[in-house]
Amino acid sequence: MTTAASESPTPAAVILAQLGGAHRLTAMIGARDFVDGGDALTFRFVARALGGINRVRVTLTPADTYRVSFHRGRAAEQVAEVAGVYADGLRAAVEHHTGLALSL
Repeated sequence: MTTAASESPTPAAVILAQLGGAHRLTAMIGARDFVDGGDALTFRFVARALGGINRVRVTLTPADTYRVSFHRGRAAEQVAEVAGVYADGLRAAVEHHTGLALSL
């Protein structure tokens, strides 16, 4: 998800790394369809989560915190959102709202 070796990684690539990386997310919750939205990362997953959540979008805000929104269904209906999440609380926020473990 980086543009070139000499350039810095995109915010989406940093978000993905803070969540544990694509391989770990795929192994733990069946994550797929990672979309680099510039300042945001969106991904879907196949694991059964609380409230039918099957999609997460993490957006970097101007305050250098994250806004995490949780969606369900094919129409991606938003069911919850958490703002002001710091990098070290990103995994915990996703785990809390989905009920799924992102790491062992």
